[in-house]
Amino acid sequence: MIRALTMAQVAIVVAIVAGLTFTFLPRKLQTKDGTNLCIANLNQIGKAVGMYEEAFDGHIPRGVDFADKEFPESWQGSPLQKQLPHLPVYQRLLRPYVKTAEVFHCPSDNGFDFIDSAKPDFLPTHPSAFEVYGTSYLMLSDLAFIRLHAPASRVRLLFDASGLWHGKGEKFTRQPDFSEIAEATKGYRYNVLFADLHAANLSRQEFRRSGRWW
Repeated sequence: MIRALTMAQVAIVVAIVAGLTFTFLPRKLQTKDGTNLCIANLNQIGKAVGMYEEAFDGHIPRGVDFADKEFPESWQGSPLQKQLPHLPVYQRLLRPYVKTAEVFHCPSDNGFDFIDSAKPDFLPTHPSAFEVYGTSYLMLSDLAFIRLHAPASRVRLLFDASGLWHGKGEKFTRQPDFSEIAEATKGYRYNVLFADLHAANLSRQEFRRSGRWW
């Protein structure tokens, strides 16, 4: 009886210590775990894209993301603008190739008020992008409709909808002046799935370069 009680006490102490360790674990390490899980999701999506390409003669999903749907004016001047209302979101095209829709969910996705991948656009999305739109990731939709000239290993295909999920910096709660953006976002980081289907975590500067497909 005494031995059993002692073992129970030990188990309780271990559980308490483990809980306190996680609570006070440096934020950097907790974020790293979230980053790794997110990268794993992107790798799974990459496999789905690969299967889609095999089924459709090497073409990536001919779809768009939720930002394209919310901001159709971003396609102004493009002959594809008229098609936009009829194009499916990319995750719908990839859904048959993944086991669960959870692969489109970044564990660090806690929503945002502004999309920051280009100029910040006001789009309050809470409690998370995944819950509102069914995915945490945006797509460089141009790639579905153009010929890629840059190496596929350098051009992003899918990426975090917010650079704050795995980075640090100012959280936009108002439309920033252009002069404020560079300083406010310099600590942002993005998990990215490249067009050659490998995934990586990029700084804001690296991320911006990865949008050049020409």
